[in-house]
Amino acid sequence: MVMMYTNKSNPVLKFPHRSALQLTNAIKPYIEGKVICDLGCACGDLLYSMKGTAKDIVGVERNLEHKKQINFVGADRDFIIWGDLFEIGVPPADIYFLWISSDIEYNKRVIDMLDSNKLIIDAASRLDLFKDFKNINLVDIIEYEYDETNCYDDTVDYFEPIGTRKIRIYRKII
Repeated sequence: MVMMYTNKSNPVLKFPHRSALQLTNAIKPYIEGKVICDLGCACGDLLYSMKGTAKDIVGVERNLEHKKQINFVGADRDFIIWGDLFEIGVPPADIYFLWISSDIEYNKRVIDMLDSNKLIIDAASRLDLFKDFKNINLVDIIEYEYDETNCYDDTVDYFEPIGTRKIRIYRKII
């Protein structure tokens, strides 16, 4: 099912159904003044919430359904590059935000594309999918409050409960 969105005044808080501002505030010390690249950025709501804090933002997304949603609400998402990451390459950035797949080999391919010494923020840290990777080191674990009552659609079955969430930050070492 494709959700349709109607609020043009504040697309960050109205779609898709994540609370991007709570996450952005939690990682603010890491992203201030940095170039952030979100690999798998969907509609770009997380990046949009970082606009005032980060030096620059760029997203990569291959699913064109997200582009249709953006066009429907008339949101400004000119910072998104549409295409397959493995075909277009990784844009230069200081920090990479990853919506990690449960496919470990896919994750390794993505991380292998990144330059050494870059920070990686794991958006799916509830799964701890990076724990056995040899080419990254854990830098920090940040816990933050996540209140889904601020989200757009209370009929959606969210994969995590209201409460505390964790974000893991890694540094690529080789």
